[in-house]
Amino acid sequence: MKFKLVNIGPIRDAEIELGDFTLFLGLPSTGKSFALRSIYSSLIMLDDVYLRALQEKIFNTNAGAVGVDYITAYLDSLLALGNNVCDKDLINEIVNVVNNLGYNVKSIFSLTQEGCNITLKEEANLIKINEIISEAGKIITESVIENLKSSVDGSSVEINGEEILKLVERIRPTFKVKGQISFSLPDFYFSGGKRETTVTINSRGDVVEFVVNENIKLEGKEPSRVAVTEKDAKSALTPGFPSFHRPFIFGILELDNALPKEVIKKILSTEYNSVIFIPYNRTQLVLSYNELQRERINYLLAKVLQSPDFSLTSYISHFDSGVKKIENAEHISEIINAIYDLVKIKMEVAKLTPAITLLRYRVENKEIEPFYASAMVNEISSILLPLADLQPPALVLIEELESQLHPAYQVLLLLVMLSLVQHGYKFVISTHSDLIAAFLGDLVRYEPNKEKIAEIMKKILNQASLPLTIEKIIEDVEKTIKESNIKVYYFENGTVTEFPARDLTYNVPGVTKEVIDSIVDWEFELKGDE
Repeated sequence: MKFKLVNIGPIRDAEIELGDFTLFLGLPSTGKSFALRSIYSSLIMLDDVYLRALQEKIFNTNAGAVGVDYITAYLDSLLALGNNVCDKDLINEIVNVVNNLGYNVKSIFSLTQEGCNITLKEEANLIKINEIISEAGKIITESVIENLKSSVDGSSVEINGEEILKLVERIRPTFKVKGQISFSLPDFYFSGGKRETTVTINSRGDVVEFVVNENIKLEGKEPSRVAVTEKDAKSALTPGFPSFHRPFIFGILELDNALPKEVIKKILSTEYNSVIFIPYNRTQLVLSYNELQRERINYLLAKVLQSPDFSLTSYISHFDSGVKKIENAEHISEIINAIYDLVKIKMEVAKLTPAITLLRYRVENKEIEPFYASAMVNEISSILLPLADLQPPALVLIEELESQLHPAYQVLLLLVMLSLVQHGYKFVISTHSDLIAAFLGDLVRYEPNKEKIAEIMKKILNQASLPLTIEKIIEDVEKTIKESNIKVYYFENGTVTEFPARDLTYNVPGVTKEVIDSIVDWEFELKGDE
């Protein structure tokens, strides 16, 4: 697949064609990361996390067309702040607020000795909803175009001319309404009373009717100001609380994406099913993962990480799913276990609930948190675990593979990446490691057999024999270097030049050799001055 990059950071104009394994080399600030992020932005429609984010945006846009979830959330906020929701003036205020939003809501208010009953009814015309859906299409278009051009101001990424514009214009969500459903949401208790909510949804031709009954039961015979404790208020006002009401809408209104992923793949002319960007600060995200899970606020991580760089949100979501799926991802799991066996550590996954999963390690029968494990161990987890969430063929973009890794494990992780090519993963990797570059060059130039590769791995890993899984990795590597398309690009002075992989040696500029050689020369000078 070819990419044309124009004014992306320091890159003036370049064409990059990806291989099965692609390596980016160059001095700092020459555009390697810009290129990686631009490729990810260009293929972001293949990222399931991004598609879910778009879907959520569509749902939020269209759920507001009904107004029911807004009303119930508003009532909760009033209760939490100690308002008397059985006050007629307040009920009228609620209705006025909703009407001012452009919704036609009829309110029926009744008062009994047990409490007050609020019925909010709205008839939503499906034609009007379709108009709102059309507006949502514009939101999608703007969102995709923004991602395409978000590397730096004034940059642009081109994929097959204007095909991406045709792609976003064809995305139109549609709704299906399923019959009539009536059920009660869980009771919400507070000091001084409780609230029961019942929701009924009817489908009548082109009209959908939503009815919400809020039965507020207060202490005493007369409605009075509800006493709400500080704990109640904090509970009701937590960021996730308003979404408490939305499942009844999600359960009835189904979003049909008019453009399935297979069509997206065809328009983008890509063979990939999935795409992921693994950023350079991945270890810090891994260290934060368990704490976020324990606090049950990991859903907020998307909000915390939402920035022009959506790749961080995507990465942590794939990591979270990978942790949950690793037991079923046998191949990735075997690789992780084999590597950790070498350093006498074991990775474990503790499922506290179906939704909350913690990452842990075990050393000499002692359980330790990731915070106390070595940086290298966490780095390996941070690279391999997200792969368990991908659907091959997948494109994996990794920023500085060598980060935090001992030189021996830089080579081992390179072999793992090359082996995974045989299992449907394609890689684009940036590096400042002359070790990775030189080793890849030797593999491509001399095409050593698996015995020769195993021989050098035993030496650098200081192992008399290799685990069976690593032996299998080496077998895959032998196939990759003989059968697969391995490409190298060198970044320098605003240009990107393809470099023959077989010519990669320790002398390739732009990695660490110049620094190491300069320090060695300096050492000899210092010795001469003694």
